[in-house]
Amino acid sequence: MTETQETILRSKEVRKRLGDISTTTFWRIRQKCDDFPTSVEVKGTSIKGWHESEVNQWINDNREEVK
Repeated sequence: MTETQETILRSKEVRKRLGDISTTTFWRIRQKCDDFPTSVEVKGTSIKGWHESEVNQWINDNREEVK
């Protein structure tokens, strides 16, 4: 079975895709929106981020939140 690698976006990149929002606004969106993707930890590191495909899907499904 072939394993595909998913791009992990750090907080700064996710905030940029959401309209270059502040850290506080990003936190508020995650608290308010139960369907916002869950962050993941990159195995063997302390790096946390979000799967790019999940962030893109959330943005597409929630255009009103992103405005």
